[in-house]
Amino acid sequence: MTPAEALAALEAQADPARAEGMAAYHKAARRYLGVPNPVLDEMARDWRQGMTVAARVELAAALWDSDIHEARSAAAKLLTQARIRDDGPVWDLIRSWVPQFDAWAVADHACLAGQRRLVAEPARLDQVEAWTRSDHLWTRRAALVMTLPWTRQNFPSAADLAVRDRVLGWAAGYVEAPDWFLQKAVAWWIRDLSKHDPDRARAFLARHGAGMQAFARREEISAVFAERLKTKPFHEWAQILEARDIWYTEVNDYDALAKDPQVLHNGDFVEVESWNGEKITLVANPVRYDGVVAPIRLVPQKLGAQTEEVLTERGSGKEQLEDLVAKGTIGPK
Repeated sequence: MTPAEALAALEAQADPARAEGMAAYHKAARRYLGVPNPVLDEMARDWRQGMTVAARVELAAALWDSDIHEARSAAAKLLTQARIRDDGPVWDLIRSWVPQFDAWAVADHACLAGQRRLVAEPARLDQVEAWTRSDHLWTRRAALVMTLPWTRQNFPSAADLAVRDRVLGWAAGYVEAPDWFLQKAVAWWIRDLSKHDPDRARAFLARHGAGMQAFARREEISAVFAERLKTKPFHEWAQILEARDIWYTEVNDYDALAKDPQVLHNGDFVEVESWNGEKITLVANPVRYDGVVAPIRLVPQKLGAQTEEVLTERGSGKEQLEDLVAKGTIGPK
């Protein structure tokens, strides 16, 4: 796969109307083709097959240099792989892109590739730490986004915990930064950390939360609050929240949902007779016509109940169907 062939393949998937919307949304001044992300995933996956690491690096570099939004995304996807032997050139290329970041979407694709290389060789964190002192907003942000894997480990080693503390130190240096994207990156890191290491997340908020912008604290506090909710049964929280005039509702399991007063009032479930005469409960049709819920016209059928009907519609004759039934090939099971 040559760079010219790859760019031609991207051009063939272009959607001008979608491209216009993407340009307005992402706002970075470059060309957009309007190729959906799942299509880019599939293309990059196909291109990787049979390519050496050196060839992938060469193709990724050329795609990035085209400065086309989808080409840059595809370049990052070409290098997003957990295990790559002799990955030095891959890391060097990803690192060379960081000072060119100017929008979150392409930056995040490249950061996903960078995450794999950092996990493969944590010593590279020394290079990443230098990014935290950059004057370039997106370089500083990349230091947190690329280290997100260390927020998600369920059984971190002592070395992993040391990385968490190290990156939390970087995040603390961003707390008073006025830029929305940096504040969002801090919130992202602490939110993900709170799901696996709530004590560290709470400690960070206790020390630095007051200096963070309100929107950045919202996601983190929500995650920490979710952990705190697990410490008391519902009836105790209900008393606490009611005393403070705070709205709340219970998350039902299936049995409780069927008895929920609002569900019963809405008529969200309906009891019907199944194919064998037994009573079964189904979700009612959500559409109402003149205030009336549309009825259930066909209950779930026994396996194979419509096989003869389907085959007849496709041209099978009566004798052929009778032969299939006699052999037990078709018919209700």
